Amino acid sequence: MDPLKKAFEPAQRNSEAMMAFGYRLKNQFIINESHRRAKELEWLESLRQYKGIYDPTVNIQPGNSRVYPKITRSKVNIVLSRLHEMLFPETDKNWEIEPTPDPKIDQQVVMQIAMSLVQENPETGELVLPKAEDLNIAIKDYAEERAKAMSVVMDDQLTEMKYSEEVKKVLRSGLMYGTGIMKGVMIDTKELREWETGRDGNYVEIVKTEDMPIYEFVRLWDWYPDMSVTDLDKIEGSFEYHVMSRHELRMLMRRDDFYREMITAHLIDHPNGDYVPKNWEVDLQTIEVEAGATNSARPLPSGTTTTYDTQATNRQLGKKYQVLEFWGYVDGADLAACGLQIDDPSLEYAANVWLLGNRPIKAVLYDGALTRYKVFYYEKDETSLFGEGLARIMRHSQLSISAGARMVLDNGACVAGPNVEANVDLLSPDTDIDSFYARKIWLRGGRGVEAQYPAVRSVEFSSHIEELLSIIEAFKQFGDEETTLPTWMIGQMVNNETAQATSGRMATITISIKDVVKNFDTFTESIMRDLYAWNMEFNPRPEIKGDFKCKAKGVSSLVMKEIRMQALNQLSTTLTPEDWVYIPRREFLEDKFRAHDINIRLRTEEEADKIRQEQRQSEEVALAIEMQKAEIAYKKAQTMAQLTKAKDKNIEAQIKAATPIEEPQGTDPRLNDEALALAMTDRAAKEQEMRRAEEAHALEMSHKEDAHAATMAMDTTKAAQDIAIKGRMSEHDMALKERQAKESAELKKSQSKQKGKRGGIKS
Repeated sequence: MDPLKKAFEPAQRNSEAMMAFGYRLKNQFIINESHRRAKELEWLESLRQYKGIYDPTVNIQPGNSRVYPKITRSKVNIVLSRLHEMLFPETDKNWEIEPTPDPKIDQQVVMQIAMSLVQENPETGELVLPKAEDLNIAIKDYAEERAKAMSVVMDDQLTEMKYSEEVKKVLRSGLMYGTGIMKGVMIDTKELREWETGRDGNYVEIVKTEDMPIYEFVRLWDWYPDMSVTDLDKIEGSFEYHVMSRHELRMLMRRDDFYREMITAHLIDHPNGDYVPKNWEVDLQTIEVEAGATNSARPLPSGTTTTYDTQATNRQLGKKYQVLEFWGYVDGADLAACGLQIDDPSLEYAANVWLLGNRPIKAVLYDGALTRYKVFYYEKDETSLFGEGLARIMRHSQLSISAGARMVLDNGACVAGPNVEANVDLLSPDTDIDSFYARKIWLRGGRGVEAQYPAVRSVEFSSHIEELLSIIEAFKQFGDEETTLPTWMIGQMVNNETAQATSGRMATITISIKDVVKNFDTFTESIMRDLYAWNMEFNPRPEIKGDFKCKAKGVSSLVMKEIRMQALNQLSTTLTPEDWVYIPRREFLEDKFRAHDINIRLRTEEEADKIRQEQRQSEEVALAIEMQKAEIAYKKAQTMAQLTKAKDKNIEAQIKAATPIEEPQGTDPRLNDEALALAMTDRAAKEQEMRRAEEAHALEMSHKEDAHAATMAMDTTKAAQDIAIKGRMSEHDMALKERQAKESAELKKSQSKQKGKRGGIKS
């Protein structure tokens, strides 16, 4: 046979060897399942603790209180909301993509960057090669642009897969049980619908398919890892448990990577399904009934395995099948029996194998099989592969609080009403001694010595409610110290608390959960590294690829947000105008909004310059108008001063004219009369002359005021016209600059596209 043909010819599957391989793999699952049972019992206790249900081992007498304060639920939900808010803010991401310190770039791209930096000497006309420092800076700028493009693509992909909601499920699982699991990267097909114009002018819908990476949350109950180790890096593989219907199995038969004949054979052998509920599945159904039942503790007869009635928990199973999905190391001989091309059957290979019953229905090689499941630990348990959750940490405090609450109500029930001692020998046989109510008639009998004591006597019991409440408060404090999350730090505000005190309290909460966020950073980095690797391998866009590194910034950035917010507020109040010369206001404002988690889009520099210019123009117009008003007021004041002086002179002349002339002694009276008549005539002539002068002066002042007002109006109009012309010229200049900038950007874009066509990147 031709060696090339033999190399590409599909290998034949060995059914008997495959069945033996399936039995061994199924046995490994049974071992993992049995070793995980102890952790399942802990998870069930945590779930009951969260839901406020007592464990079967708690014995409560009939008629006693069954109250269960859900302190654990309160802490879990509050911490979950706080963590999710911190890790997924509105204005920032909890991860970033940046170039490596020495990014590896294709040699042709380096040559293109170097050629773009070559300049011509204007004096000699010779070409000047760039310096090594300039070339390194240009290479780093090139790598940073690629990293930004990759970050945008990854952010869009996370948004499409609703990564935030899936991570919230992981966080809840981590808080409840100590371990949260996410699976990926997996590939999902997405349909893209576009509308294009057809030949007849109508729009035609074009449906395209595109492969998208996705992550999905995996329930802790469905994950069966290798329980022989305590470190996730040392496991040999893990199983994921699926319950499928016949329809889902038939859908798997349509895929090329599944063995159709194996699935068909199992469906024929088990037409009614092979699904048998696991122990934890029955326990979860029991908890479901207990949480919704009014009387959740109905004792069964002695000899039963549980103290709860589980008749209502048996769901209808239907035609279901158990499917196991294994990710880990497999012997090469077993993979070769499944029809895979194996170079050396004596070695182990990382693979993905699916089991239906004891039959392998899929087997493929996968290098990243052991890192398929990403694990988040709330608090790592050194004695186990799993972690320890918030509910487990405060378990004993929660049980003590519940016991104290029961005792408070039981003691309150004893002392709330009267307790009565009755002598039944002195009561009539038909007297009801089991009930007490108002105006009840007690029928009694007996005489003499038998009647020396009353038939009914009141009995009082001591109240210990205050002591029991103090015990509850003490265990609440124990729970706060155990979880390092005091209640007053989380939700309760102190009376008359200032804004600064509130911010300080929130910063204290941030510090207390810093270790949890650090654990989540490890989880985030594994998620982002795999997503980055997927885009480098499968994404067809060359402009996003490069030598980058993924880094989580939950602790370094998000946790310290409260402290940075206080620092920025204090810094903004202490900076002087001289200091602002050295600080870029836009970057400072962006950082301040980011610290306050406020999503506001800032205007561009061109928009800000245009607004500043409009403000200056309006201020100049207002200043010119105020100057014109001041000048008019000054002219009016001068005119009033002149009129006042003229009136003063007129009054003085009238006084002088009214004063009689002194006559010397011994003169003829007739001469005096003639002189008086002459003086009166002169005074009348002067008065008439003064009136004419005043009228002329008033007329002259009126003409001057009219002329001045007309001059001022012309000057104001001219000033307004000049300002309007300047405004139009500035707007014209701004529009011209914007058009030049757009043309320059389009020119650079076209040049970069031409360069991109000639060059590429090698990761």
